[in-house]
Amino acid sequence: MHKLIVFALALVTLLGCKDEFNIPVYDSYVDGDDPVITIVSPSEDTVYIGESKIAIHIEFKDDYELSEVEFDLQPTDPSFSGINFKETLSGDSTYTYQSEFIIPTTDSTRYEIYIQATDLVGNTAKELYFITTK
Repeated sequence: MHKLIVFALALVTLLGCKDEFNIPVYDSYVDGDDPVITIVSPSEDTVYIGESKIAIHIEFKDDYELSEVEFDLQPTDPSFSGINFKETLSGDSTYTYQSEFIIPTTDSTRYEIYIQATDLVGNTAKELYFITTK
């Protein structure tokens, strides 16, 4: 009888102490993928000759949800203006940024373009490249 009581207590103890932290979660999603940045224009290392504006078209996409996107176009000569665009998003998995940049001078100028996309869990994609206007 003593063995039966010990066995019953051991069984109750094992069943009553569930491992709450290691129970597998089914149908869960772990986002380990960076967002994707597609640069339609301006293309990397492009030289714009005799143009007064540059078309900007950037597409951002994430497999789950984007949190923030940024586009920054700055001249290497700080006396000229550039563009800085940053948008905080909620619930979007795709975003398109379209704009036009009016070239502020007819002088030859090199521009640095920095693009970044961050998803909801902090995964980040970055692009950095240059264009030139003449």
